[in-house]
Amino acid sequence: LVAAEADGGGALWPALGLAALGAALGAGAFALLRAGYRRWAGREGLGAGDVRLMAGIGALLGPGAIAHVTLLAGVSALVLAGIRARRRGRRLRRHQALPFGAFLALSAVAVWIAGRLA
Repeated sequence: LVAAEADGGGALWPALGLAALGAALGAGAFALLRAGYRRWAGREGLGAGDVRLMAGIGALLGPGAIAHVTLLAGVSALVLAGIRARRRGRRLRRHQALPFGAFLALSAVAVWIAGRLA
């Protein structure tokens, strides 16, 4: 929220409003995804820490960046898991755990840098 205010150029309420909206959308989307997967698969697939991390990412980058961060994190996690499995001579398994929070954080940094360069 502090970063949103600093980027707002003094327009405190619009910047905080977008940050709050981004936090709500990021956390809400991931909370729904977490609950939906748990109901569908009967087990946890996304941790509560990922939901909280997306709230922070949404607050920092805004609601428009949530889809970009999520897509980049998902694709990079799948690519790395595929590379690791192939290197070990195995196939990707359906129940293989991945530390998705790390991919979310790195993707958020990449999207933030891309936004600064644009």
